[in-house]
Amino acid sequence: MPDSPSYDLLISHTPAHSPAVRPLLEALRPLGVSYRTAPARECPELPPGFGLAKACLVWASEDYFQSRAAQTQLAAAYLAQDRDAAPAARRLLLVNAAAGTRHIYPVPLRDWRYAIAPEPQDASGHAALAAALRAHCAGLAEPLAQTRPPTAPPWYAAHQARPEPTLIFLRRERELWDIHALLDPAPTPATAEPGPVVAVAGIEGQGKSTLAREYAHRFGPAFPGGIFWLTAREAKPIASVADLAENPPLKMQLLAFLHALSPQDPTPPTADTPTLLDRLGSHLAEAGQPFLWIVDDLPEGLNGPAFQQWLAPAAPLGRTLLTTRSQRYDEQVECIHLPPLDEETAWHLLTWNLPPTSGPERAATARLLDELGRQPLAITAANAAARGNRRQRNAPYTALRRRLGDPAHGAVIVASNLHSGLPKAQETALAGALLAAMSAMGEAGHDLLRLAANLADAPLPVDFVVDCLAGSGLCEEPQRQHPLRARCLELLGIPQPSAAELAHRHAGSGIAALDRLGLGEVAGGSLHLHSLTIHAMRIANHDLRRLAALHRAAVGVLHDLAGTCAAAGDWRRLAALAPHARALTADPREHSAQETQADLAHRARLAAFLGDMDMAHGLPQRALEMYRHAGAGLARAVAADAEAWDWLADLARVRECTGDILSARGDAAGALDTYLKSLRIRKRLTAQDPGREDWQLGQWSLYLKAGEALAQGGDLDKARNSYRAGLTQRSALPPAALADGEREYALAAAFERLAGLYRKKKQAEAALDALKPALEIYQKLAGPPPSNPKFAPAPARVHGQLAEILRERGETQPALEHYRQAIAAYTQLSGQDSANLDWKRQLAQCHRWAGEISAAQSQPEEAIKHYRARTNLLKRLISPGPPDAALQREIAVNYAKLGLLCDQTGDSPTALGYYRKALAGAAQWAELVPDDHSLHSELAWVEQRLAQEKTQSAA
Repeated sequence: MPDSPSYDLLISHTPAHSPAVRPLLEALRPLGVSYRTAPARECPELPPGFGLAKACLVWASEDYFQSRAAQTQLAAAYLAQDRDAAPAARRLLLVNAAAGTRHIYPVPLRDWRYAIAPEPQDASGHAALAAALRAHCAGLAEPLAQTRPPTAPPWYAAHQARPEPTLIFLRRERELWDIHALLDPAPTPATAEPGPVVAVAGIEGQGKSTLAREYAHRFGPAFPGGIFWLTAREAKPIASVADLAENPPLKMQLLAFLHALSPQDPTPPTADTPTLLDRLGSHLAEAGQPFLWIVDDLPEGLNGPAFQQWLAPAAPLGRTLLTTRSQRYDEQVECIHLPPLDEETAWHLLTWNLPPTSGPERAATARLLDELGRQPLAITAANAAARGNRRQRNAPYTALRRRLGDPAHGAVIVASNLHSGLPKAQETALAGALLAAMSAMGEAGHDLLRLAANLADAPLPVDFVVDCLAGSGLCEEPQRQHPLRARCLELLGIPQPSAAELAHRHAGSGIAALDRLGLGEVAGGSLHLHSLTIHAMRIANHDLRRLAALHRAAVGVLHDLAGTCAAAGDWRRLAALAPHARALTADPREHSAQETQADLAHRARLAAFLGDMDMAHGLPQRALEMYRHAGAGLARAVAADAEAWDWLADLARVRECTGDILSARGDAAGALDTYLKSLRIRKRLTAQDPGREDWQLGQWSLYLKAGEALAQGGDLDKARNSYRAGLTQRSALPPAALADGEREYALAAAFERLAGLYRKKKQAEAALDALKPALEIYQKLAGPPPSNPKFAPAPARVHGQLAEILRERGETQPALEHYRQAIAAYTQLSGQDSANLDWKRQLAQCHRWAGEISAAQSQPEEAIKHYRARTNLLKRLISPGPPDAALQREIAVNYAKLGLLCDQTGDSPTALGYYRKALAGAAQWAELVPDDHSLHSELAWVEQRLAQEKTQSAA
């Protein structure tokens, strides 16, 4: 066959039918048809050069549709085929090599039959088929790769690399084709309706996740927009709009997707979940490619909005594939229920590498399958247990059945706590099979399961596993047990392996054992263990010392990682392990006898870091739960060691953070209680070490926050006292501690808000008392040059408030002084930023009242200056858009007052000019508001004054 970039025909068949295909090859060769054969072996990868063929010929035997490799080739050819093409242009050609068509699946492929396979001795039939194939291929221009390349689409999963195809697939071929028939992305209607949703349902251990993973690998090229893998095991029913806005398990994964799709996306991490979904949907819609959205392990009980939020965005491009143990989503989506394995597949899975060798053994194998209920996980474990029993090589399945029925084996106890959803007898058999398999995996495998038993039911990154094993010290114990060997190695100059090297070896040995026994596998850089396997270890583990050592090591590794993330302000590495960290910090009241107070404090501090991470991502509800766990743990640790100052400082910070969340939720009483507890700790810390500026700053911050909570609760006097205590604390701080000014600004702003509350209660004296320290701090911060632009307008704003309060109290001269200072400050600000209209409005208002007071003090010349300045400012506020009626009214009234003031100074000509402008302004206002005659009545005296002047002039 000539070696060319492309060729005519790829012939896909099973190895068993190679002799049947050979006559066709011999008939093709003299006709010049270039071809390659692809015997479908066990490897699920496509053969080299698959996409270079113009067409794919499938030798459709019965065993072809039961072969994983053959089905992979069939799916790739099916995806590359234009299903609307005429028969003459088809690229997927089926030669039926069996009687009937029932073996051909999916059903639409039965209409794609190209020919019936000739008998092996039918030379003329093979010649005719070869000639027809030559003519068919001659009409095809480009190879398969140019129609739809069989390349894997981008893979997106939060903190998890693309996993390789699983080594063992359970012949769920029909289910795969059924899924694709429902998710088929070929039609893309122009509609806003969401894309199709398919759920794969089944009890634990039925292979739902494996099926979804296989579908992503086999049919992935149909989704060039990418494959998005989400884990929903932490999803919960949602009872409120606030819960819907947070939805932490989904939100953290959406953030990871957005970062992967667009690292420069401006969407802040604190944005709510609906916003992130919309943003991600916009990215995917812009790409315009179908994508696959896989939601794995969706729990039962999600209500409508909570369920809908987990579905793919960017309708109708997204196709959603769910896996769930629940059968209650049938009415909402298309559902495929996974049944137990058929007898042939179950037999193959149990005996594929250890076939029974006698009649009694085959009978025992069949009974064992019935007892296990043909459940995939149980069969895999039973196969591992049978292979691991070296003493019963001649009758492993008989021995296994005997062991499963032994009450001393412990299967009944484990089964009573598994809650797998299987019938009781099958659950006991499953527990027995798991225990039997575990007994054959060695200490390294047991240590990996012990580590997983401490953590969440989630993938374990291999590097994290190695770090935990190294930190536990368990890998070094065999070295310490052989001191003579260690001494000999030392004398020979052979260095001892490091703790990290020992941990790598131990982890590798354990992973190999788990993989060999079918209890776990490494995919995407992480160790995947079934939840039932982990749960069985939690129940059956008896080595509490090793369990506690691994627990302590996991806490230490995660605590150090969290500290690094907090210092860098980048939480992504901790987010990848957050489910495990939350499992370790779930309840500080639950701890083993081996856990010291230092261990407890370490665990509590890890919970605090998790709270910080949640706050950084806008998840206050979950952060509150973490802070409460942290507070409870630190309180217990401090109770045992009252002089652990670092623990005390952590406890104070955690309680302050708790108070911040409660305050934001409007729980003033709860916030105040936690603030005061934190404040007491900070006072104690400051008394212990007065030189610690961070402890003093924390105390100052708490005075401020406690005052805010008191003000929120309505106790204004206590709030003022708390703020004044903050002022006292501020005066004790060195100038360097106040360099940035943000804390001082916050204190001044608190006094300013307090003054506003006093004003609402008509307590003018208390309001003045609150504004004075605010003005003092603001003036200091706004001094030349201001370090922060937001500091600059603060003194002008407070001067205006002081002037208003004094004016309302009748103290006009002090009020006028404050108005003058506000005018000077706003004039300077407006010169720096002429586009700031708010400053111009405030300046115009100050000129108004300064003019009113000057006029009342019989200083008309001074009042005229203020009103003229106000008039100019009001004119500048007129925008080019629609006329502002209220502004027109103010200008008209201002002109009238200017005329009155000019009359008082004896400048009648100027006064008359202002009166005319006032009436002109009133006329413009009347056009804007024709039904309101209030301004006409208000300026009636102006008309009378002009009429009087006209009469006098005529006389």
